[in-house]
Amino acid sequence: MKQSNWTPRIGIRQVGSEELPQLRDLAHSTFAEAFGKVNDPEDMKVYLQESFGLDNVRKELEDPESRFFFGTIEGKEIAYLKLNKGDAQTGDYFQNSLEVERIYVVGSYQGMHIGKLLMDHAIHIGQKEKFENIWLGVWDQNKRAIRFYERLGFSKFGTHKFKLGNDRQTDILMKLEL
Repeated sequence: MKQSNWTPRIGIRQVGSEELPQLRDLAHSTFAEAFGKVNDPEDMKVYLQESFGLDNVRKELEDPESRFFFGTIEGKEIAYLKLNKGDAQTGDYFQNSLEVERIYVVGSYQGMHIGKLLMDHAIHIGQKEKFENIWLGVWDQNKRAIRFYERLGFSKFGTHKFKLGNDRQTDILMKLEL
């Protein structure tokens, strides 16, 4: 059988307000896919309802200090990135910083370097807008993601608590100086 040379077109574009339903659905489904099997179902249900309800995602999308980007293949939304600056950040750790609050890729598309492209996009924005660093929080049990961020040059600088439903978890805080 002849090998195909077809390479999918991968794109990144900012999410528009008219794309609220697609963003909400993707955010909900990728979080559930990533963490549903390793957390209590009731805690997941509470967290998903609180964090990814339409009103909450609308509020985040309309915040002028937050930006969302879709990662796409052939125009289909298969990943997303959320960046925060200023008061939209979930922690006050640094002056002049950019936060990567969320980055998720649909499981069947992982391994295609889409997460890396989204992180490269975040780093480019951080450099272009003259931020001193980019930081993020990652669940301490998510070893794969921690290794991914370390390969990109992020280093650990602390921890904070993250509440998933009624479960208090620990996030490792990581930063990349620009």
